[in-house]
Amino acid sequence: MRRGCASSALVGTTVLVSACASGSGDLATASLAPPPETATTLGQRTTDHVSRSKLANIGTSPKAAAGGSENAVLEEARQLRLAGKKAKALKTLDEADNSETIPALVKQRGMLALELGQLAKAEKLLTRARDDSEPDWRVHSALGATLSARGNQQAAQLELSKALKLAPDHPSILNNLALSYALDGNHTQAETLLRRAAHDDQSKVKTKQNLALILGLNGDVKEAQRVSSLVLPRDKTEANVAYFASRKMKPAKVSKAAPTHTSPTQTARAETAAKR
Repeated sequence: MRRGCASSALVGTTVLVSACASGSGDLATASLAPPPETATTLGQRTTDHVSRSKLANIGTSPKAAAGGSENAVLEEARQLRLAGKKAKALKTLDEADNSETIPALVKQRGMLALELGQLAKAEKLLTRARDDSEPDWRVHSALGATLSARGNQQAAQLELSKALKLAPDHPSILNNLALSYALDGNHTQAETLLRRAAHDDQSKVKTKQNLALILGLNGDVKEAQRVSSLVLPRDKTEANVAYFASRKMKPAKVSKAAPTHTSPTQTARAETAAKR
């Protein structure tokens, strides 16, 4: 398929200013919003404050958790992730008894695989983790983020739409669905969704940056400047505006992105937005 300014996949953490100031102005540099909270906390949020020394000693033996209960394994993995040992956390879950059959373990393995950029594994596990009898918006959202990062935008939009029905107006879902639409060539729908996400108090800076990018690529330089100035320093805002102006306010033509396999360095990092 013909390609416009968009790349075939979303990358995770590059922000708007780096795209515009460098002259790329590419939707591929837009930020895929954090998948739902479960993707990183491996369960419900905790307010426990664990000392660095204690965290450093957690998980020295992944096999030790494998023989324990489901909750013990999940807690071990959660603590490992808090300590920054994400790969070890996933290994602990992978090696747990019945890790292929216990729904909670399958789901958390999929979430961590996404966070580590193991997209094929994440897609497989999160697909299995779906439960139509008890739908979980976090699973649909994370699977949608995975599919979008792999370039399968239509399937991503289906999953993200399901997540949005279960968690209406959640900013991270709106952001990811908007970017999927943008990469699919539907800038109007993308702008509408990003405006909804940007109005939410919980929306991330990345969401407003993505909105400014869409606006600028569509030629609305003045509005792009206004939105960009809300979240970026003056010099970076001016650099972005200068870039958009250099495009002579021509709307961006973005063709549908062809599905590709995305490397871990390109995939979205699954740090989470707070549950509303």
